[in-house]
Amino acid sequence: MKRALTILFATTIALNGFTQSKVNFSQRMATPSYFFPEFTGWHGGLQANLQYRNQWPGVPANYNTYNACVDGYVDKIYSGIGINLGHDRAGSGGLIVTNNMELNLSPKLSTKNGITFMPALSGKITHQTVDWTQLTFNQPDPSIPTGITSIYNASVGAGLGIIFKETFLAAHVHDINQPNQSFFAGSSNKMPRTYSFLAGRVFTYENIKVTPSVSYHQQAGFSLLTVACNVQYRWIYVGGKCDLNGFAGFALGGELKERVRLSYSYDLTTSPLASQMTGSHEIALRVWLYKDRAKKQFLSNLALM
Repeated sequence: MKRALTILFATTIALNGFTQSKVNFSQRMATPSYFFPEFTGWHGGLQANLQYRNQWPGVPANYNTYNACVDGYVDKIYSGIGINLGHDRAGSGGLIVTNNMELNLSPKLSTKNGITFMPALSGKITHQTVDWTQLTFNQPDPSIPTGITSIYNASVGAGLGIIFKETFLAAHVHDINQPNQSFFAGSSNKMPRTYSFLAGRVFTYENIKVTPSVSYHQQAGFSLLTVACNVQYRWIYVGGKCDLNGFAGFALGGELKERVRLSYSYDLTTSPLASQMTGSHEIALRVWLYKDRAKKQFLSNLALM
């Protein structure tokens, strides 16, 4: 029964041509520009980030997602520039495969009273494929047209971030132009816009940094409200978060000479679906380059969740 429900779920996604605009990474602050391009170049130097997420590994049609990001701050134009490269596989045999490339630009406009405004623009190209041979029906419906195996689309996003001392706010709208996600010729299934909001602050007590935050994401009729708190003591990072729709998670990481940080997180389902789904694993790597040469660093640090 569990396998049948999983296959039915994957089949519904394929037939509707609907996929999430953004994968729900647990360590959202490990690569902040993924959800919030406003943070592109926040560090004033150059950073490279890698993330891997294995969602529901105990379910046959699980999800494996990879994301690589490089972003830097260009002092001459007072702007952060970055690129995100993503790869997602839904189903053990690659039922649906999604590849995308997103470019981000975020000017950093600082006022005399210490407020930094961070408008941001993002542009993304997405390529999706579906393997129809993995979808079999005992009694095929002749009214369903033949599906396309590969689609391309492009989308844009925009938003604004604000930093005042160690307080940060951000809002971003993804997929403003609502690209067509349908796998059937002659039909239209527009990607709903995703609205993302974030608020948080970095509190510093000698060698300890505490970063509480609240984030909210909405796409069509679905919403996700997350409360998180991170603690950093020297080179040790600990984080916890609670998604108010039935998920919770924790993260643990370590940093080498304030340059290389490796972290792991685990999500578990707290809703009644817990008996049908296993937890999700995630690994993140951050490499911080040219930190000593940065002329302007807009936040002292960003944590994991």
